[in-house]
Amino acid sequence: MVKVDATRFATRLLHPRNLGIITTVDRSVKANAATMAWITPVSFDPPMVAVSIAPSRYTSILIDDVKEFVVNIPTSDLLDKAFLFGTKSGKTVDKIELAKVTLRPAKIVKPPLIDECIAHLECQLSDRMEVGDHILYIGRVLAADADESIYRDEKFDPGRGKLLLHIGGEYFTTTSNEVMKPSK
Repeated sequence: MVKVDATRFATRLLHPRNLGIITTVDRSVKANAATMAWITPVSFDPPMVAVSIAPSRYTSILIDDVKEFVVNIPTSDLLDKAFLFGTKSGKTVDKIELAKVTLRPAKIVKPPLIDECIAHLECQLSDRMEVGDHILYIGRVLAADADESIYRDEKFDPGRGKLLLHIGGEYFTTTSNEVMKPSK
C-alpha cells in the first residue's frame, strides 16, 4: 500500500459523514436550513450533540442569537434539497421556500422540524467554543423523535431507509442494507 501525505485533506479522512439539516430561526422566527456533515454526539446523559460551523455562515449567526437549533436527519431521497440547503445562503435566499419542504413546529424549541426527515433532535445551546476556523456548538437535546418504521429497537434499520452521507465537495453516498456484527 502506497501512503501519501494527507495533511491538506485530513478532515476528509473522517468521511463519509452522516448529514444533518440544521434548522434555525431569526428573532422574527423566520426559518432557515443548512446542511452540515460535522455533527457528532458528545454525551448520553444528558443527551448532547455538537455541530461545527464556520462563523461566517448565517446558521452560526442565528444560533449565536437565538440559542436553539434542530438537527433534522434526511434520507438519500432528499439529496437535491440537502444540496440546496448547503450551497445557498439564508442571508439572501429563502431556502425553505426554494426547496419546498414541509415545516412543522418543534415540541420545545423555536426552530421548526423538516417533516420529510426521518428524525429530529431539538437542541438548546449549552456551550460554544472557537476551534480553529470553526465554532463548535454544543446543544443539549431537549426533545427528539424518529420514524418508528425506520428506527427499530432504538437503532437505524438500513433496510428501511438510506441515510445521506457526505464524501466531500459535491459527492455523496448512502448506506447499504448490509448489517455487520463482530465475531466473538
